[in-house]
Amino acid sequence: SNSYFDSVDLKHLRGNRYYAIKSVDFKGNFGELSEVVKVELPDKIAPAGLVATVKPDKKGNLQLMFNLPKENDLSHVEYRRLIAGRSDTSDWTKIEDWQSPQWIDEDVIHGKKYIYFLRVVDRSGNTSSTYTTEPKGPLSEPIDISGIKLSTILNKGEVQLSWNKTPDNIDHVRIYRKAGNNEYYTIGTANEGKLIFTDKDITKYMSYSWAIRFKSKEGGISDYIYSESLYIK
Repeated sequence: SNSYFDSVDLKHLRGNRYYAIKSVDFKGNFGELSEVVKVELPDKIAPAGLVATVKPDKKGNLQLMFNLPKENDLSHVEYRRLIAGRSDTSDWTKIEDWQSPQWIDEDVIHGKKYIYFLRVVDRSGNTSSTYTTEPKGPLSEPIDISGIKLSTILNKGEVQLSWNKTPDNIDHVRIYRKAGNNEYYTIGTANEGKLIFTDKDITKYMSYSWAIRFKSKEGGISDYIYSESLYIK
């Protein structure tokens, strides 16, 4: 055989391990020792943490600025977000453009304050201590959605969504759908003044729910308005 497998568990390796081989013929004569191969102890040292600040921008978003530790083996930065006053049920989410000195959260509701938990992850999967930001909210005034209702009508395999009115100074409406017990996700937008949206991408024998949010011309976004669940036969 020209290979060898060592049963050592790298996770429990307590020191570096070295390997070398010699060839032996049938008469017991040894060849020269090969080059020594070093297996290093896995990295178990957590990276240093980061420091972050949060401030609202003029478009109604929240801007996070952070100082990364000066280490060469960083993999990414991840966060959890909590609306102040609510229990924390969020998961750790990777910030895609984490090497940029700032990250903008556009999915914030006006009139609410947010807390961010941030940590650094290195290439070995070690995580830093968690940095917690002070509660911050967007600058713009909350969008008034009182009295707005979202209705659904099933017609020939399509679902027509309609809402009875729109708030003032709206740029567009964001449309969301949820299938079964899955999460809501964006399926489209409706322009200012529109009161209907047709969802054609549905299948039989599934329960669906929809939601809308209004985006203002200043960049603010409203809270969700939900429809009742609809089962497609």
